[in-house]
Amino acid sequence: LFDVLRLPPVVINEETGSRSTGKDTLAEIEHLHPFVSLFRKYKTASRNYSQFLKEKDDEEGEAEGKLWQCDKIYPYWMMVKINTGRPQAYQPTVLNIPRDLRYRKLIAAPAGMVIVGADESQIEPRLMAYFSRDASMLQAFAQDGDIHTWTARNLAKFLGSEKYEDLDPDKRKHYRTLAKPINLGYNYGSSADTCRQYVKTAFGIDWSLSQSEEFRAFYFSTYPGVAKYHSYVRKFVYTNGYIESPLGIRWDLSPWVDSPMKWKQSEAGRIGINYPCQEIGAHFMCVGALAAEELKPKSVFFTFHDAVYTYQWEDEAVKFALQWEQLWKDRVKQLMPEFDVPFKVDVGIGKNLGELISIENYKESMYV
Repeated sequence: LFDVLRLPPVVINEETGSRSTGKDTLAEIEHLHPFVSLFRKYKTASRNYSQFLKEKDDEEGEAEGKLWQCDKIYPYWMMVKINTGRPQAYQPTVLNIPRDLRYRKLIAAPAGMVIVGADESQIEPRLMAYFSRDASMLQAFAQDGDIHTWTARNLAKFLGSEKYEDLDPDKRKHYRTLAKPINLGYNYGSSADTCRQYVKTAFGIDWSLSQSEEFRAFYFSTYPGVAKYHSYVRKFVYTNGYIESPLGIRWDLSPWVDSPMKWKQSEAGRIGINYPCQEIGAHFMCVGALAAEELKPKSVFFTFHDAVYTYQWEDEAVKFALQWEQLWKDRVKQLMPEFDVPFKVDVGIGKNLGELISIENYKESMYV
């Protein structure tokens, strides 16, 4: 990359002088030579193979905490490893299962059973609506709306297009594809440049810096309450040196706030914005797992970011799914009665993680 192709290094380690080939770095220079795109694909495939496909011998598996027994993997699962409160699984890091369906289909239910999984729907934008009290966001969720479609509708207007509902399906899809990374990227107050890199890495979408700046201005003009909330949280963190969730869990940010390095001070503000949403979202997820265990003990086998997955017998799956969906909502209300944004979970049923379908579609498939 750097010595043969003479591509410019983006990040250089100050101590070792080594030049980074991380995903963000490669995303920055991908447009300069076709080899970079191939190298990114190779690194992704190599990492996925090593983490999820390569079988370990007994000695290696024991050393890494991987147990290859009965075609199952047993990672370490920790509730409090991550400061944000999100659960983490490692050795292997199964929370980073590739989006590629070929990998997800490998996580399958035993014979006679199906996977019933439920995902907190758009939980972080919902929590941001709750914390910021932004009128437009609250209205979107009160109308049982999809926040990405809601943003897409406003984006079409912002960019001078015709009315969103009058656009052809491909144009509407285009605007929604833009809206999702805008929502997720700026939900926590990212800079235009940081969001541009995130969108490239996470979604494979190339924005110029000027486009990213334009979208940032659009987001905060559409949701001004979020901008005010971000400003309030940053001021609170810089003044008090900590952030606290509504459940009373406090994160001491004084090492960041008191640091002489500007980027660490800036990071303290970002953490302050991020933490309450992720911490409450994680608790809601754990409430969902406990609700599943309440209905069917020892059925939960996996949690993944904002989702919980269980094994159920095929003839009991639909009944369990409907009961679980309602019980999860009830338990969230008990945990945090003041949370007034409609809480929603998307439930799917299928033989493997890559082929989950809605309850309605699963009921129909049972009669085919």
